[in-house]
Order: sequence, then C-alpha cells, then structure tokens
Amino acid sequence: MNPRNAAALALVGWYLMLPLVNRDGSPATQFPLSQWTQEGSFDYVEDCRRALAKRLESATQRNATAKQHTNALPDSERPLSEVAADVYREDLR
Repeated sequence: MNPRNAAALALVGWYLMLPLVNRDGSPATQFPLSQWTQEGSFDYVEDCRRALAKRLESATQRNATAKQHTNALPDSERPLSEVAADVYREDLR
C-alpha cells in the first residue's frame, strides 16, 4: 500500500463535535467548527450516533432535574423568568 494512501485511510473516521453553549443554555452553532470541542472519535457512524444519543439523553435528564429543583423553590428564590412565566399562565386562566 502506498504510504500516502495509508495515511489518508488512517484519517477516516467519525468525530462527535459539540458547539459551545450560549448563556441561555442553547448551542452556540454560530461559531466556526474550529471553536467546537471534539467529544469523541469513532470508527463507525453508528457508534458516533449512539454516543450523541447518549449525550442528548443525559442532557435532557439533567435539564429535567434542574427544572424540578427550580420549581420546588419558593417564588422569592426562583429566577424571575420562571416566576413571570407562571404568573402569565395563571393570568390566562
């Protein structure tokens, strides 16, 4: 095998790249890929997809837990954005 072909073959793979996060928790996809973080490298696309699904599930669970803790706080300790949303919903009833 040609050494150049072997080197190119060694570079083939799947990389799980994740963007930075904005202050509101949303993904900062506006940044170039050079500023994203590599969270894993995989030989097969299915392995990469499973890793992504696992990360998404974990993030969803963490968000749900944080929301439960926030909702359990008295209104005086909850973030204003959360209290305002509840007040707005109550006003609509």
